[in-house]
Amino acid sequence: MATHTSMAQGSNATMRNSLEQRLGIIHYVSTREHGWSGQTRTRYTDFQVREITKDGEVVHLKDFYNNAREMARATSQNSNTPSGTKAPSQPVNPHGQVVGSESVSASREPATSATRTEGNGSPTDGISEADRAALVQLVGQTAADDLIAFYEKIQQDSKTRSRTLGDVKIPAIGDKARRSQVHGEIRRIFNGKIETTTDSSDDSIKATAARVGGRQRGDRNPNNGGRNGRQNAAAGSNGPYLHFSLYKENKDTMDALNHMAKTLRIHPKSFGAAGTKDRRAVTVQRVSVKGRSPSALISVNERISNIKIGDFVYAQDPIKLNDHDGNEFAIVLKNCVFSGTENLNFEETLGVAKSTVESALAQVTQHGFINYYGTQRFGTHQIGTQEIGMKILKGDFAGAANALLAYSPDLLQNASENQGQQTRGVHRDDISRARACSAFLDNNDAKAALELLPPRCHVERTMIQHLSRSPADYLGALMSINRSMRTMYGHAYQSLVWNFVASKRWERFGSKVINGDLVLVKSQSAPARGTDDTDMDLVWEDEIPGAHNSGLVAHAVTEDDLQDGKYSIYDVVLPTPGWDVTYPPNEIGEFYVEFMGRPENGGLNPYDMRRRQRDFSFPGSYRKLMGKLKRVPTASVQAYSNDLEQLVPTDLDIIQSRRAVKTAKRDTPHDDTAMKWQNFAKNVKRDELEEAKARARQLESQTPASPVRISDTWIQTSVDGSNKRVKVEKHADDTTNDVSSDAMRVDSKTESGSTVVGDEDTAKPGPVETTTATQGEQNADTAPGWSIVTAIKEQPASDDAQSKAHEAPPPPPHGSDSGSVVAAVESNASIPRKHADNVETATTEVAVSPSNANELGTSEAVADLSSEAVGKVEPAPAVPVEPTDAKKIAVILRFALDTSQYATMVIRELQGTPSANEST
Repeated sequence: MATHTSMAQGSNATMRNSLEQRLGIIHYVSTREHGWSGQTRTRYTDFQVREITKDGEVVHLKDFYNNAREMARATSQNSNTPSGTKAPSQPVNPHGQVVGSESVSASREPATSATRTEGNGSPTDGISEADRAALVQLVGQTAADDLIAFYEKIQQDSKTRSRTLGDVKIPAIGDKARRSQVHGEIRRIFNGKIETTTDSSDDSIKATAARVGGRQRGDRNPNNGGRNGRQNAAAGSNGPYLHFSLYKENKDTMDALNHMAKTLRIHPKSFGAAGTKDRRAVTVQRVSVKGRSPSALISVNERISNIKIGDFVYAQDPIKLNDHDGNEFAIVLKNCVFSGTENLNFEETLGVAKSTVESALAQVTQHGFINYYGTQRFGTHQIGTQEIGMKILKGDFAGAANALLAYSPDLLQNASENQGQQTRGVHRDDISRARACSAFLDNNDAKAALELLPPRCHVERTMIQHLSRSPADYLGALMSINRSMRTMYGHAYQSLVWNFVASKRWERFGSKVINGDLVLVKSQSAPARGTDDTDMDLVWEDEIPGAHNSGLVAHAVTEDDLQDGKYSIYDVVLPTPGWDVTYPPNEIGEFYVEFMGRPENGGLNPYDMRRRQRDFSFPGSYRKLMGKLKRVPTASVQAYSNDLEQLVPTDLDIIQSRRAVKTAKRDTPHDDTAMKWQNFAKNVKRDELEEAKARARQLESQTPASPVRISDTWIQTSVDGSNKRVKVEKHADDTTNDVSSDAMRVDSKTESGSTVVGDEDTAKPGPVETTTATQGEQNADTAPGWSIVTAIKEQPASDDAQSKAHEAPPPPPHGSDSGSVVAAVESNASIPRKHADNVETATTEVAVSPSNANELGTSEAVADLSSEAVGKVEPAPAVPVEPTDAKKIAVILRFALDTSQYATMVIRELQGTPSANEST
């Protein structure tokens, strides 16, 4: 069983294409001569997402500190506070960007915008024109003037007790919602310096000066909670909201913020974000929180893995849904395969890859792509979220609940057969989830199921807990799920319908604008779409632009519009089904009815989307048919060998690299000393080697080189692939058959070629089982993982001996079981007999000259090179070398998209239709 995620992100292009077909992702805008495919997330660091602010700035994590001490130390070392800790002293725009050029630490010297002075020294009120207008609209001109004058009085007499400053009375407001708005706006506009209370007798509002050092009455915002006065850390700064960059790895946005909230002991809704980012990726985005200081937040860098925050600034406003201008992506696709290159060598394939990617990028930049909802929209389990949404809209709540707890029996069977070993391609949590769901559905054992469930399975846990108390209350079980999650299932069904309608629209008319196509136009009379709490909950989902199209209405293209060429294909929108949208008045509108009415699609009516449950009553939205890349995209093709290579550095990599360089510069004197000593040691070894070579050359020039018989017996003692061995016996005279005892010597040859020789107990004579090879073989083998044991026994020189040498088996392949052989000496019990049965015996002669004596690894070898030697034999078999990893092709893409557009759809368009040979 392959989950949606594994199918969509794996290397099997055919499986991905099959999944996309089932989700309505069918057509391509451009054609490709060579289709290609690659793995999009071999590592989560291969998929990087950075938010783009409304000002067009790409958000990067520029710096961070692990704790307040580190931040304070860095601040004290540099009078210009690092970017990761500064609060601007100049005014900031709503997105927290510093307008001025100077800044000071917020924790040391906060600047108060409300107490800025003019040239004559009189304090200004610090209230913007927009806030003045909003105040007048809420409470009237007279009350607004009184409040502003009262605020100026508080600023001038900041040390006066609040009760002696008097108060301001705002006329009665009968609407409770409007009163709540007045309370909140007064707190915001006057930076918490004025607190308000409602007189229950006449519904009037009384404004008084806030108590110094105390929490304002009526301020129930969870952002202001904290200990040790942390909620007042931002008082008097350029705004009550602290903005910061959130860098996260392999976590979704909500998970990261929940971890931060738990660590900081505040409510998750204290944080504001413009949208969610991918989970299996490295992402950077801006986040806001009210009433906190950098020193109060910075501990998360030390306490939470895969999360870093930094680049703090204060601002007047929080970050809200859609407060950004899209996302920039840096994506590495590895193990790329290009069709039609099966018979080409690597260099030729690399050339085809470069030309194919360059051509594809030019086409997508010019023509765009169909703006499909990506596969991640539809869940990661066997039953997609769109199927659950369809059941909910049908009113089949029992079916929806069972679908949410569905699991694959094959997954459990495979896990059982593997006896606890990790099943390839299946996450451990998926197996635990399947066991938990099986325990509840098959055995009705809620306790066991809850114990087995992984922590990330919040929905399943909530469902099991509710159904264990009320077994038949399936609607209640669905309603117990987090609101944003339970509405996500309906949105997934809407997305499925939209994908199939978009495919139908492209199949019938392509890029041509037709009569009845819908476009969005501004309308002065159109009421702004409400942003009630149902819409605001969507902050934790993919953005749905149509739900927030304030002041825009759908307009059907007419014949006059077509003649004037007023609209292009990039203006055309399609609705997701709902009760508050307009359907195209042409055959595409009719296709909505046909498709949704099919039994396999729920038998639903697009014109009947209201439900008794508010959360399952969807208004619908509009989405552009075509998408285009923002800015100038880039693509590069490069060869690599290891899938674990980090081909594009993350922001964290860059910061750590910069710090390493800084540390290296600081520690330069110590490094120089160590380097000099290391160079000295290397020079000594090199000089000794050169001297040995010089002596060997001198001997060679004085006496003709003659073969010499080496009749020493060596025993291999290492099992780790090194050339450590023991000389058991030494025979100085090749014409003597007597075995003379000698001191046992340990020859440990290191990778650098140095030799350590030590004395051991004298070896006792006796029968010896040996493995023989040429001395040249023994010293030529330096590859780790296997070695050759040489024990050359004394034999008369003859052609028969040479023939035996040729018959000796070749050395074992690299990494084989017989790679490290130990010969057992029967007379020495301290040497194990392991692998003794695998020992082969052979006898040979070795031709040794002084010129290669240094390769033998010992100074004794040079001394033994005398002129009395005879004969020469054929060279030893070559040592097999394990080939390095074959070269692979990676494609690196950088591009930017608007909000709610899917990078996976851009990659799909770039790759084109997968060919039959891309199924591996």
